[in-house]
Amino acid sequence: MSVPHLLCVSGGPQGKRFLIGPEGVRIGRDPTNTVQISDPEASRFHAEVTLRENGLWVQDTGSRNGVFVNDRRVTSSKSISPGDRVTIGAHVFTVELIEARGRRAPSISPR
Repeated sequence: MSVPHLLCVSGGPQGKRFLIGPEGVRIGRDPTNTVQISDPEASRFHAEVTLRENGLWVQDTGSRNGVFVNDRRVTSSKSISPGDRVTIGAHVFTVELIEARGRRAPSISPR
C-alpha cells in the first residue's frame, strides 16, 4: 500500500517529509499547523492538503499570496498527484507516494 507524503524540496524544513493522513496537512506560519513555515509570503493558515475518496487535494485557505501547483495559482481547491509541486512563498513541496512497510502476518500451514 502506498502512503501519500509532502516532501519539502525548497525552503525551511528542506528534505523533511510530512505524512498526509486522514486528518490532512495544514500549512502556514501558525504553530498549530502540521507544517509550520517561517515565510513572510505565507499566511498564518495558508493551505491544506487532504486525502479524499477521489484522491489528494490542495486548498488555499484564504491566503493573501496564493498557493501554486506546478506554477499555476490555485483559486480554491485542486486535485494533486505524485510529482506535482506545491509552492507557498519560497517553500516548494513535492507530492510523493511512499510504499508502506507493513509487517506480514505469519503464514499458517494447514495440518
